[in-house]
Order: sequence, then C-alpha cells, then structure tokens
Amino acid sequence: MMTTSTTTTPPPPPGAAAGGGGAAGGGSGDDTADKMAAAEAASILASPGTGTGGFTVASYLNTALRSADGNTNTTIPNNTKEEEQLQTRMASLALHLQVQTQSCHDEIGRIGAELQAILPRCRDDVGRLRGGVDDMKVDAGVLLRGIGGAEGGGRVVGAGVGARVGGESGGVGVSGVGAAGQANNTTPTALQTLQTLHSLHQNLNRTHKILAAASSWDETLRSIPNLLASSPPNLVEAVEAWCRLERGERTLAGAVAAVGSGATKGMPGTKSRRTSLHQIKSQILTLLKPQLLHALTRMDTRLGPLESCVGMYRKLGAGEGVGGGSVGGGDVGSGDVGSDGGVGSDAEGGVGVVVEEYVRVRGGICHGGWFDFVPPSPLTVAAGAAAAEGGDDNAVIGEADGGGGGGAAAADVTSSNREEYAKAFLTWLPKWYGSVLALLAEETRRAAAVFGPRLAPGIVVRVLRECFRPILPSFRTRLASLCPPGDVEAAAAAGTGSSTTTWSLDSVSSAYEATLDFLSQSYELLAATFESSSINMPSPPSGGAAAGAGAPSASSSALAADSPAAAYGLIASALAFVASPFSPYQIDFAKVERKCCGSASELVARKVQAAVGGRSVSSDRSSLQGAVDSLQTLGSSVFSLAEASVSRFELLNCGYNTNAAVATVDDVIAQHAGELAIAVSTLRTSMTSDENQLAGNFDEELVQCSLEILKVAGGMKRDLTSCEARTRGVFREMSKRLELYRERYALIQGTSNSESGAPPFAVPDSLSSTDVAFIVARAACGEEHEGQDQEIIATLARFLPGQKGGGPGHTTALFPKATEAITRLAHTCHVFVFDVCSAVPRRALRDLPSLPIWRKDASTQDALTYGILPQQYITTVGEHMLALVQAIEPFASDEEALELADTVMEGSKDVALPSWREFASAIGSTDACSEETVVGLMNVRSLKAYVTNADVGGGADSAEQLEEEEEEEGADLSATALFTNKWLDVIGLAVTGYLLERTLRVPHLSQRGCEHFFADYSYLVNVFEALGIAGHPHPILLHFAKLFSMPVEELTFSADERSAMGRAIGASERRIGLMRGVESA
Repeated sequence: MMTTSTTTTPPPPPGAAAGGGGAAGGGSGDDTADKMAAAEAASILASPGTGTGGFTVASYLNTALRSADGNTNTTIPNNTKEEEQLQTRMASLALHLQVQTQSCHDEIGRIGAELQAILPRCRDDVGRLRGGVDDMKVDAGVLLRGIGGAEGGGRVVGAGVGARVGGESGGVGVSGVGAAGQANNTTPTALQTLQTLHSLHQNLNRTHKILAAASSWDETLRSIPNLLASSPPNLVEAVEAWCRLERGERTLAGAVAAVGSGATKGMPGTKSRRTSLHQIKSQILTLLKPQLLHALTRMDTRLGPLESCVGMYRKLGAGEGVGGGSVGGGDVGSGDVGSDGGVGSDAEGGVGVVVEEYVRVRGGICHGGWFDFVPPSPLTVAAGAAAAEGGDDNAVIGEADGGGGGGAAAADVTSSNREEYAKAFLTWLPKWYGSVLALLAEETRRAAAVFGPRLAPGIVVRVLRECFRPILPSFRTRLASLCPPGDVEAAAAAGTGSSTTTWSLDSVSSAYEATLDFLSQSYELLAATFESSSINMPSPPSGGAAAGAGAPSASSSALAADSPAAAYGLIASALAFVASPFSPYQIDFAKVERKCCGSASELVARKVQAAVGGRSVSSDRSSLQGAVDSLQTLGSSVFSLAEASVSRFELLNCGYNTNAAVATVDDVIAQHAGELAIAVSTLRTSMTSDENQLAGNFDEELVQCSLEILKVAGGMKRDLTSCEARTRGVFREMSKRLELYRERYALIQGTSNSESGAPPFAVPDSLSSTDVAFIVARAACGEEHEGQDQEIIATLARFLPGQKGGGPGHTTALFPKATEAITRLAHTCHVFVFDVCSAVPRRALRDLPSLPIWRKDASTQDALTYGILPQQYITTVGEHMLALVQAIEPFASDEEALELADTVMEGSKDVALPSWREFASAIGSTDACSEETVVGLMNVRSLKAYVTNADVGGGADSAEQLEEEEEEEGADLSATALFTNKWLDVIGLAVTGYLLERTLRVPHLSQRGCEHFFADYSYLVNVFEALGIAGHPHPILLHFAKLFSMPVEELTFSADERSAMGRAIGASERRIGLMRGVESA
C-alpha cells in the first residue's frame, strides 16, 4: 500500500553513515560535524540540477570527501599515499552511490506499483460515475502539465480520488490516499515524492557516469596496450575499450563544460585525453588494416571476418563522425548508421575505409579479365597519341600478347590488321561486360549483407565505377586503335596512320552499342538495389538539390542518396563515367566523321576515276556503256555512308552538335556529286574530242546510251530525297525523345525544389539503351545552363517541315551543298546528252557561211528546174531531228529510267544557251551580248512584243497560244512523249540558235542565195511543225525566213528598238540587210 506521508531521504555519504567511517576506524570523531556534513551533502544531492545553488557534481564530491575525513579543506594529494587514499575514498563513494541508486530504483518501482493499483479502481469508478469525468479531465491536465504546482494538484487529486474511491469501497484498499490527503494537506504527496526521486535519479546517474569515467580511465588506458600486444592482437576488446574511453571523454568533457575544469581535478586535461584517444585509434587502425585485407581476400568463402571488421571500423568512426552520416539509435559506438547513411572515404576510421578497400578489391576482379584480351596480331598505338587523348603511359594495346612494350616504336596499322583487331575486340567486349554484370548482380546481395541495405546501393555504384576507373586509359587507347578521335594529320604525326589510311567509326559505334546495352542492364540492377533500400519514394520537402541527370555532379565518395532524384543522379553519374572513353568521339563527332567518311569517299572517288579513265568511248560503244553503268552503281554508294553517318550521330550524340554533323554529311555528298560531275565531263571530253567521228558514228544506240547518263544524276537526286526524308525522320524521333528527357529532367529539378509544386519523381525501373545514350550524350556534349535542352530541340526542329519562322511549309534545307552539287551534276549530264544529240546538226551547219551558193546569182538554167529545193546541210539537220524521236522513245519507254531521268530535266534548256550566245555575238550589238538579252532571244514567250510572225508554214503567233498549246500537249501526251519532246525542244532551240548564228556569218547574200535560204528555212519550219513541239518553229526563225522572202526593194525592219532586246533584233535585221546590200531600213 502506498502512503503519501513517507518521504525518501537522500543517502548520506559513506563517511557520514551511522557510526561514521572515521569514528569506526579511529574510535573517536566529531559526530556533530559528520552529521552536519552528511546533511549538507544530502541536501545538495536532493536539490534540482538547475538554477543558482543547484546540484553540481563538484560541490557534492567536495562535500562528501570532506565529510569523510573531517578536513575542512580538500587539496590535491602531494604524494602517492594520499593519491591512493583519495582514489579509495572515491571508489567507496561510487559504490555507495550505486547502492543508493538501486535503492531509489526500488522505491520508484514500489511507488509506481501502488499507482498502478489505483488506476483499475479509477477506471471502474469513472465507468460507474459519469459525473466524475470532468474532475478526471482536470486531474489529467494537472499530471500532463508536469510537476509544477504539484502540492496543490496533489491535494486536489488526493481529495477527489480518495473521496470517490472511499465512497464506493468504504475506504478499503487504496482509499487511504484520499484520507491522507484530507487529513494533512501539508504532507508531501506521491507526486512530490516522485519528483524528488526523479531528480535524485538523474543526478545520481550523472554522478555515476562521471565517477565511473574518472575512476576507470587510467585502468582502461593501461589495458589497451596489452590487448594490442597480444598474439594475435585482441582487436575486438581493444576497440570496445577505446569506445569506453571515448564515451568517458565525452562525459568528462560535458562535466567540464558544465562546471569548469574543477570537476576533473587530478585527471589528465581534455587535450591530453584526446591525444591519447587519437594515438590509440591510430594503433588500432594500423593493426586492423591487415585483418581487413585478409578478410576481403577470403570474403568469397567467409563473410564473418569481414562483417566483424566492418563493425569495428564503424565503432572507431562513430565518435568522430562518419562522412555525411550520423550515428543514431542504440548506444554510442554501437555502429548503427543514422538517417543519412553517407560514408565519406576520407573520414578517419569509420566504414569509409572498409568501403574503399572493399570497392578496390571487388572492382579489381574484372581488371584481370580486361587485360587478358589478346589481339589476333601485334597492334600498337603510339604513346603520344594515347597521351594526347588523355591516356596513361601504357599505350600498348596488346599488353598481354607480347607484341611490344610501352617504348615500342609506333607502327602504321594496316586496314586488314585493324579489321581483324576490331572483329576480335567486338566479339570479346560483350563477354567481358557479361562478367561485370555477373559481379554487379552478386554485389547487390553481398554489399547488403556486409554493409546493410542502406549503404548497399551506393557501394554497388562505387564497385561499378571501380571496375572501369583504372582501365579507362586503356579503353581509350583500344578505341583509338580502331579510329583515332583526332584529325588525320594528328594521327599521322603520332604514328597511328597516314593521310591515306582508311578509318572507320563503325567499330567504335559497335563498341558503343555494346556499352549502352551493358549500361542499360546495369541500370536495372542498380535501380532495383535502390528500390530495395526504400529510397524510391517521394522526396521530403526539405530535400536538397538533386544531381543533374545526364551531367550529374554527384561525388564518387557518396554511398547513399536521400531522395529518388539524388539516387537517379548518382546512377546517371556512374553511367556517364563508364562511357567516358567515347566522349572524344561525341564532342568531336563532326571532325571524326569527316575523317572517316573522307577516307571512304576517297576509295569511291578512285573507283569513279577508274571507271572513266583510259576509255575510248567515242569509238567503243560497249566501253561507254560500261562506264555509264559503273557510274550508276557508284553514284548511290555515298548515301550508304551518309545514312550510316546519320545513324552514328543518332547513336553517339542523340541530337547534340546537330549543325556540325549535318554539315559534314552535306559536304560528303556534295564532294561525291562533284566527283561524278568530273567523271561525266571526262567522258564528254573523250566523246567530243573528234566531232566528225562522233557525228559519223551517230545512231540510235548511241543516243540511248548517252541518255543512260541521266540516270546517274536522277539516282543521286532520288537517293538524296530519300536520305533527307530518313534524316528528318531520325531528327523528329530525336526531338520527341529529347522533349521527354527534358520533362524528366525538369521533374527531377522540381522534386528537389520544395517550392516548385512538381509531382514527386520516382526512379524508373529500367532504361532502354536509347535512354542511356541520351544520359551519356548530355554528359559529354551538353552545356550546363538553363534551357540547353530546348535549344537542341529547336535546332532539330529547324530541319523539320513547318518549323522555321513559325509558318507552315518553311524548312531549313538539310543538305544545301549536296543539292547544289547534284544540280551541277545534272547540268553536266545534260551537256553530255546534248553534245551527242547535236553532233550531227553542228557538223552539218559548221561550214554554212562558206557555201558558194549564197553568192551565186540566178542563171538561165535555173528557170528550167522545178524550183529551189532544200540543200543537203538542212535536210541532214531535218532528218536528224526526225530521227531523234525514234532514238529517244525507247529509253523513255522504260518507266524506271524515265522516272529517274525526268526528275533532273529541270534546267535542261540551259544547254542550248551557248548556241544563242554565239548568235548574239554574230549580231554584233552591245545590247545583244548581255546574258539577259541572250535568254530573252531564246525564250519564245519574251519575243511577242518584238517580232511579227509571218505566216510561213504556220507557227504560234502569241505567247498565250503557246501556253495553250503546251497545256494541251501536256494533257494529251504520255510521259514518254513528254520526255521526248523536252529533248526535242532543247535540241531544236540549239539547232535554231546555231543556224541563226551561222546565217549571220555569211558575208554576202545574193538574191538567189536569199531564195535558197528561204527554201532551207521553210524546210526546217516544216520539220518543226511536223514534230509538233510547242514553241517551234522559233519566232526569230520565222522572222528571218520572212526577211529572206522579201525582195530587196521591199525589205523593211519592224523590230521595236525601245528595249535592249528590240535593239538586238533590229541589229540582226540590219545585219541581214547588209548581207543583201541594204545599208539602212
């Protein structure tokens, strides 16, 4: 039964007990002084620990020790005997305090038991008496407000509870509480007693800890050297002893901070204690390191020793902080890792040391496999090239094949050796990646068993990085042996190849694809590990900024992440680190691609040159056909290079550095088109070197063979269009993926910013190889500034339809140089076909000005003839024009050939301009020689205002009628006929211009000559009308025919000379007048 009248008196010091220690020993003593000292010590011990005059350890110890020997002054011992006596008294005092503490515990337990007995009755009373609910609320409020005002509250509680309990049970059992409270309100209550005991318990605990630390310091300090000197060293107990010392140091330091240095008189100073702790810790770490290394080597068979080492390192690191983490939960030194769980690799002691060694050993398992790769043949790369690319001193690729050492002379690598090496390396690399994946899969389980699930994810990431960290220079060197990342000149200067060496980025791309597949699988393992460690949950509002995805800045020493965004950044940083050997190819993609494509283009260019070189195409028809077929085959070969380049750009750069990559592909295609144009020009030069032979060998087969050359340009244009479409498709997909990735990155940033209101970010379960490629490309090529991803997206969008200038239908040309080069190639092909098809008319008209018939006058024999007939030269031209129809139509009947050739017919009329330039030159007028006038003279529509068409064999008399004829012709004719008419139009314009020029070169024209000209012109007009080509016969041809038909005395000039073209036509009329002997109109 609990009684509130009982109070617990604080125990007297051992020297002031009944009888007194001093009185018992000496048989005499001042009992009064001892009792006063005991009372003073008891009052100090029972006083609260705060406020002026409160309990302090120093005051209590000084009073207790003084009362023990009766001395009024306590001084520092002057000799060993006094020191031993003081230590004995302190130990005795500590023992008595421990006994009294236990007594207090028992008293507290007894009072608690009595209170526990009251509570059931109270619950029953509350259930039976609803009216007492309000009073119980008041009582509960008093209890919750603490022990302040406990006396009045105690009386209220005692009176209320006692009255109710007594009224219900007749005062039996615990009702005495109420009775006592009513009988004597000044008697201490149970709450007062509990308060006193609580304060006493706290003060005794503090005193006990300080005394225990002080009394055991020297003994514990002396025991550690013996533990370390044993064979083998007892490190477990030594670590436990060090932890006791460390806890004692913190206790003593707290006492010094509370009451000053007097609390630890006779003890070593704080600096001395800490120096001792540091020295002992260094000794333990020195002896612990070999055990750790031994445990790491045996971890495949036994994990117990390693776990023991981890526990000891944790205890050693707990006192001085463990990186970014904290120790919490459990006793000090227990090794429990706090909420952060971060482990700094530089922390003295602590689990960081174990992690460093653990990661080094685990990562080293894969290093031997990397250097076990043996190339099929000795393959060396100059050390200078490796150093230029950030490599180490060991620049030899075949480290284990005996092919040479670091000082071996650089050797140029042949293409065959490189291909063999690339094949062997690409076959071996996925197998080595498989071994690393197997290690990571095992590591996800082992790290959790050794270090706990909280630290395991970060350690697995560190192991992944360690698998690659030492071999990255070697990795770069092996990639450089496949394709150096610098330019050709630098590679040649370093000894890795010459300017004519054929390089290929395909092998590097294949290795990169294997690396992306490996990183994708690695990410799945790492993400699963983070998820199992309960990291994959919404970030706390106060979370710090996450590492940037794609270009993370997470420190390699961080082992744990406190949010999903930070976990994702940690993994992304590791992925980018592993793929860093490929970064030179990503940063300088355009330069490397230009070098590699240039090497392949040179091979194709040499084949193109060989296809047309040394061929006698003017006399050997089969040789011409072979050359044309070869050019057709080689024409499309460059687009396989272009498409492969775009694919490599998508793989390596994922949209970064787009402009430079597009310009590189554009240059490659344009250069190839230029080579083809040179080849066609070479064929044309060989074909037209002997015009007489060309005209003499002319037949339908030659025309059809020459038309085949159009398929070269048509195939190039078709393939360019297809390549542009596929490239835009790739850019469109990259733009979409970049947009998704930008949103993910914004989500990560928003999650780490508590004010953004963004939805929580969760670590994806898996990433595809494409997703990993974007992370790596961003880390290698991205610039860390706001909006960089949007800039890349905008760059890609410029090449997509409807994206430039904000309006539909406006698109930046992908390959403008290539388009222009193919246009020039098409013009070269037009000239080639034109030269073949116009060879006969040009030979027939070449000697026209020197024919004697133009100066011959009429004779009496002419009257006996049937009339003037067309001369042979003009009939040759007419028959040739008619024969061209039969020569061109077979080629145009082939749908495939027609489709290719028809796509490059734009601008085909330009090949007729030289004949009209010669005509303008023959006119002799300054106005006629301008390019605008020449074009105007050839253009039928522009001549309506300057000449009046005579009704000589018909002809279109207006531009409107000409347009109507062309529209009707386009609607009625087939594609074959349209294509044939296009070439007949071109040849007809050229023949007309050449005929007009040859005509104006005639020095003198008799009347009989005019009649012959009129007959010849009329014949040609009839031929053109028979062909039915829109715009033919040409208006100037009709106009000249009219001038030749006029008598000399009726010759008039009708040209409107208010413009340059009118003056040019007027000059041609006056020239004809001069030829006929008329000075002026």
